[in-house]
Amino acid sequence: MTFSVPMYMGTFLPTSVSPLLTTRFVNVLHWVAELHDRQIREVHNVPYISHLLSVAALTIEKGVILLPGEWLEDAAIVALMHHSIVDAGLPMELFGQIGGTVQDAMRLLCDESAVAKGHNRRYVDRLMAATEPTATVAQLVAAADQLDQLRFYADHGRDLWNPEQHAFYLYFLNHIGMPVSWKTEMTGLLEELQRSGVRPSGPNAGQSSLSATAVPLSLPTGYCPV
Repeated sequence: MTFSVPMYMGTFLPTSVSPLLTTRFVNVLHWVAELHDRQIREVHNVPYISHLLSVAALTIEKGVILLPGEWLEDAAIVALMHHSIVDAGLPMELFGQIGGTVQDAMRLLCDESAVAKGHNRRYVDRLMAATEPTATVAQLVAAADQLDQLRFYADHGRDLWNPEQHAFYLYFLNHIGMPVSWKTEMTGLLEELQRSGVRPSGPNAGQSSLSATAVPLSLPTGYCPV
């Protein structure tokens, strides 16, 4: 399958006068809405883009404080697109057209050499070992993603929570830098989910974060666990 940047994306150069988020961000938001337009979460027909918007919002709110100003929009774009490889089949090289910081962060978040899906420590170790400046962007997006996932399990999908994920989340919490408020909330959510003692049920329990009714996609070999 061949992918190309939509015509309305232009050159990805900012054109608005907004001090933090420009037309570049808005154009990517439009594109992401198209990429995931028929995908839903496992329960309640929640549009899947709600997760991407939540991760972007979390990233922006903390990124204003924690990131250099010139990286904020790139971080917001990475948050919007962090599932676009595994769930929409976009090739890694396409992100170079969006921006170097975006592509570097996506490379850290998505392991192109792995084919297994699920939570694993290799993903956390890769983020920890990264020395490039954009590692901060990748870690912030990863933390926002895991926080929103735990919120979803607690609010909508307790029957989808797999207690075997507990070890991964503990490892993530203990090794990935994140805002204190996020760590506190994630710890509480994790304890709450473990206390519930609910085991996954149904044919798709504990598997993909997309509903079985989502649009069939032709996926590359890349693996993006966030």
